[in-house]
Amino acid sequence: MLCSNPPYAEDAPFLKEHADALCFLPCSNSGSPFTDPAAIQKCIPSDWNTIVSDYLALQVATMSSENDSNGWTLTPTHTADFGTDYDFRAVVAQIGFAFNKAEDGMYPSGQRDSNNATLLSTQEYTITFAADSLPPVHSEVGGFWSLTYYTDDFYLADTEKFAVRSADGWVLGDDGSLTIYVQPTAPTDESLKANWLPSVSEESETFTITLRLYAPADAALSREWVPPPIVPVAVVNQYGL
Repeated sequence: MLCSNPPYAEDAPFLKEHADALCFLPCSNSGSPFTDPAAIQKCIPSDWNTIVSDYLALQVATMSSENDSNGWTLTPTHTADFGTDYDFRAVVAQIGFAFNKAEDGMYPSGQRDSNNATLLSTQEYTITFAADSLPPVHSEVGGFWSLTYYTDDFYLADTEKFAVRSADGWVLGDDGSLTIYVQPTAPTDESLKANWLPSVSEESETFTITLRLYAPADAALSREWVPPPIVPVAVVNQYGL
C-alpha cells in the first residue's frame, strides 16, 4: 500500500528520523516497506493503547487551552491544512476525521460557562447574540449555522429537539438580540419555545454545545467574532439582566 500511496515529500524528514522506532523504511522496488514484518510487534509497547490515549488527551487539552474564548474551544484555522503539525494531525484523526477546511466549516465547542464552570444538565443557561453579532456566515452562498446539544459522551440527546438552527423562526428581543435558552424545561413564555435548546439531565450530568458555522464569514475566520459566553441563569438574575 505504501508503494502505491507513498507519503508526501514533506513527511520524509519525520519518517527518516523515526524509521527505526516505527519499524519503517521508505518503499522500494524490493518489496515490503517494513524492515522486518515479523519484528513489528516488538516495536509496539505492551501499554501502547494507554500511551496513545494519554498522548491524545494531552494534545486535546493543549489545543483547547490555546483556542479558548468565552468558554468555547474555537476551531483552529488549519484543521485540514495541518502539514507537518503531527500533534494536531493526530488529534484531527482521533476526534475530527475528515475535518472541513476552516473556510468551509467551523465548529466552536462550548465547554464551560461564564464562570469557567462545567456545564450541568440540571442548570439553566442563556446564550445571547447581540443584534449585530449573530454567527457570521455567507448566507448568500448557502451558509448557515446551528447550535447542537451533546451529552457527556458526545452523543445527541434522546429528545425531539437537539439543535437550534439559523433557519428556525426564533424570537428576537426588543433590541434585535437573540437569546437561546438551554434548560431542562421549556420557557414559560410559549413564544420563546423556538429559542429553547433542551438539556436532558436523565442521560448525563454534564454536556457540551457545538456551534457549527458553514461558509463562515471573515469575522469568524479571523476571530474578530467569537461566540458569546454561556451564562448560568442565576448569574443573569444576580445582575438583574
